[in-house]
Amino acid sequence: AIRRKRREQARLLAKRRRVEERPTTEVAAERPGPRVELCPATERRFDRPDLPDLVRERAERSLEDGDLDRAIEHFQLAGDHDRAARILGDHAERLLSAGEVVRLASWAGGFPRDASRLPWVLLVRGVLRRLDRDYEPALALYRAAEEGFRSANDDAGLARSLIWSGQALRYLRRPRQATALVREGLAALGVGASIQAAWGEHLLGQCLTDIGEIEAGIEAHARADHLFALLGERRGQLMVALALARMRADLGCLDDAQRSYLAAMELQGKAADVSVLCRLQAGLAEVRARRGDVADGAQGLQPIVELARANALRLPEAAVWATLALIHAVRGDQEAFETSYRHGIDLSRPPSSDDRLLVDLHTLAAEVRAARGDAVGARDALRAAEAVLSVGDLALSAVRVAIARGAVREAEGD
Repeated sequence: AIRRKRREQARLLAKRRRVEERPTTEVAAERPGPRVELCPATERRFDRPDLPDLVRERAERSLEDGDLDRAIEHFQLAGDHDRAARILGDHAERLLSAGEVVRLASWAGGFPRDASRLPWVLLVRGVLRRLDRDYEPALALYRAAEEGFRSANDDAGLARSLIWSGQALRYLRRPRQATALVREGLAALGVGASIQAAWGEHLLGQCLTDIGEIEAGIEAHARADHLFALLGERRGQLMVALALARMRADLGCLDDAQRSYLAAMELQGKAADVSVLCRLQAGLAEVRARRGDVADGAQGLQPIVELARANALRLPEAAVWATLALIHAVRGDQEAFETSYRHGIDLSRPPSSDDRLLVDLHTLAAEVRAARGDAVGARDALRAAEAVLSVGDLALSAVRVAIARGAVREAEGD
């Protein structure tokens, strides 16, 4: 009996090994899953030629109810990928303004392979790459979308692809090309108040400022502010006010800059944007420091540094350190200045980078070191500023570099 039991165990073990060594598909074929028997009514429900039309009607109802997730899903189930893609494009800016990047990415990633090259899908995929600071791939996707929109004679899509291409080019330090594309995009939009036109005018103002066309830049920002006000878009108004404050401070118009910063501060209180709050506090402290008022500046900015750091806001934190560097320079505290300068530089470098801020910090260091007779250190800082300027087209920063160059030459005895 014991031998028989052992032989049976050996036979079962050998059979188990043979099954385990065979491909899973063969084993599954021998043991098919249970057959589901549908009642005739259920079979008729899933075997109807008008099913896509019913799903499309459900999608239309979802769209009317504002349920965009379900609308996109049902249009895709009905095979109407073009309509789903258009909804994606129509609501992209709103989702971006609301910070719903994950939701936007899930929409863009839900299209099948044969629909992933639709222009609106390409456009949103480009936006997502831009948010990841992958500017060249983003630009390539925008340009592919632009070709599709031109072929389809879709002016709304074409305008957006051109404006967003301009944004990518500005990040790639090519503001003159960016200016031309943004202007073309605004022309494609035509006359009328729209969120796309408002952000386009704001971007145009930034590009024009980069290339030194200051008055034209201010006019573009004014048009953007008017459109944002009409549309009730407070965040847009906030960004315009911040940009104008920065421009006026760079031009030395400190009274105008302070008024713009205070106007932005009032808007910020309603928008509750931590990144903007850090930049506003840094800007106001900078205006006061340039007037010689540095009594409580450094102490007041320390909580802002901590706030930016706690929220992982590298560039806003860098802006605060740049203002702290200026405050310490005015006070004559060389050690604190060098510490603030190094912190600002480290935070302004890639992956987060701000060429204007880098030039401001380097030129300030060049002037401060030249003033205390450190000609070698001043020359090093000036070279760093010139290196940043050589890869971009920043008119106001070029003026700063020219002033610093004069200070360095004076320190060297030229």
